[in-house]
Amino acid sequence: QMLAEYNILYAPDYAINVGGLISVYYEYAARYQGIEFSRENVFAHTDKLKATLENIFSYAEQHKISTAAAADIIAEKIFQH
Repeated sequence: QMLAEYNILYAPDYAINVGGLISVYYEYAARYQGIEFSRENVFAHTDKLKATLENIFSYAEQHKISTAAAADIIAEKIFQH
């Protein structure tokens, strides 16, 4: 919340760090599941993060809450489905 007061846009760690996990998944799949590793596949998958972050930022702004709280709410809704 303090960051927002200084007009600093915070991207929650787990929303950003998922990019690394996606890369690791593709490397694992290539090594142990015989799937060909492709940087293009990794980038195509991580390109979706932009929409996720935009959703978090928009939700936070609409509900006047921090981006961290917005990310938590959105993640909880996803896990409930």
